Amino acid sequence: MKITETLPIDCTRADISVRSRKHALEIAAELLAKKEFSLTERYIFDAFMERERLGTTNLGNGVAIPHCRLNCSVIRSSFLIFSDSINYDDSEQDNIYMLFALIVPTSENDLHLELLAKLSAIFSDSKNREMLKSSTTDGELNNTMIRLLDSV
Repeated sequence: MKITETLPIDCTRADISVRSRKHALEIAAELLAKKEFSLTERYIFDAFMERERLGTTNLGNGVAIPHCRLNCSVIRSSFLIFSDSINYDDSEQDNIYMLFALIVPTSENDLHLELLAKLSAIFSDSKNREMLKSSTTDGELNNTMIRLLDSV
């Protein structure tokens, strides 16, 4: 599987209204459960919350990458850009306005680490973050992220 195949267009949301970290993770889990039929939305959400209890996935610069290992078939991801930033982890970290969520098969290591490295490179660049934030449709956001993943 290619990295760009991990993010289908129907798991991408531009300019979505989110109230809290919990709400954002519920939306991400809902999108992912529609692709990974063996897992329920609640199971994915609980796994994200368990991972957050180990330590925040807030990277700073307005971005969080919640992720967890599950008994799923392939790496799946969802990408959300919020209409307004939220306080993600009740800490001094920056509020976030982008959330890139991953579920990873328990047996997968290489592609998972490659994807996290690419995401870190993409999100560390302020021009990339601005380009992504300026996407006005789900399709535009998905195309921009796929293009960035291909270029890193």
